[in-house]
Amino acid sequence: MPGADAPRTMQPMPQLDGLRAIAVLLVLVQHYLDVPLVRRLGPGGLGVWLFFVLSGFLITRILLDLRDALDAGRARLGTALKAFYARRFLRIFPLYYAVLLVTAALDVPPVRRTFAWHAAYLSNLYFARRGAWDGPVTPFWSLSIEEQFYLAWPLVVLAAPRAWCSRIVVATLALTPFLRLFYLHAFGRFAVGLLPLGCADQLVWGALLALCWHDPARLDAVRLRVRRVGIALGAPFVLLYPLLGPARAGSLGDVLATMLHLTLAAVAAFALVDAAGRGVGGIAGRALSSPPMRYIGRISYGIYVQHTFVRTLLLGVGAVPGLAAVGAWLREASRHELRWAPFATATVLLTATVSWYAFERPLNELKARFPYVRR
Repeated sequence: MPGADAPRTMQPMPQLDGLRAIAVLLVLVQHYLDVPLVRRLGPGGLGVWLFFVLSGFLITRILLDLRDALDAGRARLGTALKAFYARRFLRIFPLYYAVLLVTAALDVPPVRRTFAWHAAYLSNLYFARRGAWDGPVTPFWSLSIEEQFYLAWPLVVLAAPRAWCSRIVVATLALTPFLRLFYLHAFGRFAVGLLPLGCADQLVWGALLALCWHDPARLDAVRLRVRRVGIALGAPFVLLYPLLGPARAGSLGDVLATMLHLTLAAVAAFALVDAAGRGVGGIAGRALSSPPMRYIGRISYGIYVQHTFVRTLLLGVGAVPGLAAVGAWLREASRHELRWAPFATATVLLTATVSWYAFERPLNELKARFPYVRR
């Protein structure tokens, strides 16, 4: 979210922090609770898709407000782009590269062997080329996709003619499912969502929501229609899809699932982000707005970047001289999923808290040196 130097005053939306918390907790369940039911349901994917839609929404809101400032002559394009990329750099790069360098120094496999891919934010292409995940660096695929979006999308919103933005959004939403079908036949199922633009529509559904919020007189009807589809069709599909089992390769069901699975998940997330942004009432609203959920949402980036390495390092404690007994206890605990998951979760919450207060937050405060609009 932009600070006080944003081109327009943006009201805080505390329930979106709660959504971030839900997204990152779903990822932790996926990676810390390795039981058949979790493997079948795949909650980590739901968490990442929610992150994508939320990121597309928040970033596009900032850029649209900034575009208004540019058109009104209150900002200059070069200054605006410099501020945007500098602020993204301060939020994302330091922790990411710190984790990469530390784990490379500790020789956590496979960091050294794959370092160049991740350092260049090309992890998604590495996994697509490999055809499989690769241990604790696996979550970096989604960070690479988001960073690629952050590099390109400001140029579309800020530098291209204003009318192009909505046209590019519509074209992306319409064409990406067909691109996934091409990827399926050309490169195989595993690579579909990892190759360039393979899941771009998820980020762009969030951008569409931002456009609807920015121009309600023209687009509020679109927002309401998409939200109804998300509730009536997207959410049930997302919940029931894991229970249906994989369709036969090459069948019509397989083709439709490849094309539309991520789309329907994004439409469901569109409805969820829209509702939380406007404020959900009742028990759900109080839960999303609760201090614990908002705090977990605030440190969710640190949790996501660190969580697989925390697990790996915990299981390697026994190799440290004098800690063999602790290492044996941790290895034994890891064999009992219901005991291991709470312990590992508490550990990563602790490391992410230390990271936030000692490292991330001080760097975030430097964003004030890069205002979007020079006063």
